[in-house]
Amino acid sequence: MSSPITLSGFGTFDASSLVSALIQQASAPITLLQQQQQTAQSKISAFQTLSQNVLSLRSAADSLVDPTLFSNVSASSSNSTAITAVGANGATAGNYNVSVTTLAKPEVDQSHTGYGSDQAVVGTGSLTINIGSSNNPALTIDSSNDTLSGIRDAINKANLGVTASIVNTGNGANPYVMVLQGNTAGESNTISVSGTLGGSAFTVDQDQPPKSAKLSVNGVPVSSDSNTVTGAIPGVTLTLNQENSSAVVSVAQSTSQIKGALQSFVSAYDTLNSFFSMQSTYNQSTQSAGILSGDSTMATVRNNVHGVAISSFTNSGIYSTLTDLGIQFQKDGTLTIDDATLNDALTNHLSDVQSFLQGASANGFANQLQSMATTLTDPISGILPATTTGLQTSITNMQNSIDDLSARLDLQRQTLTAQFSAAQQAISDLQLQGQSLSGFSSNLLSVSSGG
Repeated sequence: MSSPITLSGFGTFDASSLVSALIQQASAPITLLQQQQQTAQSKISAFQTLSQNVLSLRSAADSLVDPTLFSNVSASSSNSTAITAVGANGATAGNYNVSVTTLAKPEVDQSHTGYGSDQAVVGTGSLTINIGSSNNPALTIDSSNDTLSGIRDAINKANLGVTASIVNTGNGANPYVMVLQGNTAGESNTISVSGTLGGSAFTVDQDQPPKSAKLSVNGVPVSSDSNTVTGAIPGVTLTLNQENSSAVVSVAQSTSQIKGALQSFVSAYDTLNSFFSMQSTYNQSTQSAGILSGDSTMATVRNNVHGVAISSFTNSGIYSTLTDLGIQFQKDGTLTIDDATLNDALTNHLSDVQSFLQGASANGFANQLQSMATTLTDPISGILPATTTGLQTSITNMQNSIDDLSARLDLQRQTLTAQFSAAQQAISDLQLQGQSLSGFSSNLLSVSSGG
């Protein structure tokens, strides 16, 4: 007896999973491009840090080439209780004997008449108050401000060059008096008062005449309407605090700013050196170096910075290198300052320090440092901006490629899905046909056996 006819080799399958697997395999170039994008972005971040460090170095160089750096002076007084001194650029170094005879004072007057209280009514009318050569308008006093305190407030509000106040002298039945004090000292700043209030002339008595400060500098007489005296010693401001006093004012070149500028340079250089070291050092635990390890741009920047730092500058006085100045290289490439050497240079050889840093024709160490840092970071031609721009362009180009590949894969997914759907339908149809043929074969066999 013959066996029934059977159809085999047709079964169901997960078309969706199969399509996803095929698309994932085809997506390998996109994954690679995305990894390359991440690497490029990491490099951009590293180069931004490097650029900022170079800009900090340039800022330090800017301070070192500042023409005012070596013209700063300091001034001190041997008797700061009586006379204080502050130096400024342009002062001539030296010692100055300053003697003060009289301090500058404003005129002080009080009303000739006393009053029972600060609310006592003085009367209406007008007052004219001038100080020195001023020509102030008359001040109108009416029923709204004709008390002693009202007149005080009106005077102060009018800004006449004097300050009015009320003082209780404690004398007799009318102890309250109006006090006028000039806002400006000096012999020429006298106070004049005229006017009538309540039908009587308002008069004042002088308590303190105006005075100008009288002093001498190295025996030369000086007069000033203020106790803050400028110009008596060029570039120095004197503040007079005591009459009949004297002091020696010493003016000397200030080196603290120069040292501070050099310390800022050393700090900026060491920060850059640490960045270079971090990028170049191989980490055993992560088995990797910095993202810029072996990068040609970083190597160029490092060589330029180091090249200026170790350069020797001729025609710069007794100092030709940083080491001569007391700025020394350490084994790890950082710089440190030998205070003793640098202090000696700043104290005893300041002009040579200036020659080394700034040069006779703006060609000193600091000038070269500034030029180098500016060239590296120039937004148009600088290697650092150009490298960052190039990396950003690469990222953009890679993204365009990713977008293009993604679009192609989407089309491929659609095509495969359609094809597998058709295949599934065909298999389903074949299975139905197979089942029908198997049934027909069974019937034939049954008929044959019965016969």
